[in-house]
Amino acid sequence: MNENNEDDGVIEDITLFPPRLATLIERLNSSMTAMRKMAHRIEEHRMRGEEPPSMLTKRFELAHAKASLAAAEIDEIEEAESRKKRTIN
Repeated sequence: MNENNEDDGVIEDITLFPPRLATLIERLNSSMTAMRKMAHRIEEHRMRGEEPPSMLTKRFELAHAKASLAAAEIDEIEEAESRKKRTIN
């Protein structure tokens, strides 16, 4: 939840997950938070009619790539768990 009590997609209690998954969730949360902050700063520049600094957009792109990678790894873990459950049943 963010300061407005809106769901911002951040998982707050990662203790419920296995260690590897918890690490990936932390990485995803961190990258998403960074992306939101940078997107806000980029938008501020554009609202003033300015082009945002290239370093800011590069950092946004890097945070996006890290978030995408963490999400893909989480998906792989979830798919492996799903296959295990189907095999057991």
